[in-house]
Amino acid sequence: MSSIFGKLKNMSEADRQNYFASEEARRAVHILLVSNVSQSYFSQQLAYEQLRIAAGNAEKL
Repeated sequence: MSSIFGKLKNMSEADRQNYFASEEARRAVHILLVSNVSQSYFSQQLAYEQLRIAAGNAEKL
C-alpha cells in the first residue's frame, strides 16, 4: 500500500483527480456488473418457476 501512497504523493493535483475518477469509474462498472448478474439470476429463477407451474397446470388438464 505504501507504493500507492507514494505514487499519489508525487502526482499533480490534476493527475490525482484523474486517478480518483478512474477508480470511481472502475467501482461503478463493478457494481453494474454485479447488479446485472443478480438481475439475470433472479429473472432465470422466475422463468424456471413459471415453467414449473405451467407444467403442473398442463398435467392437470
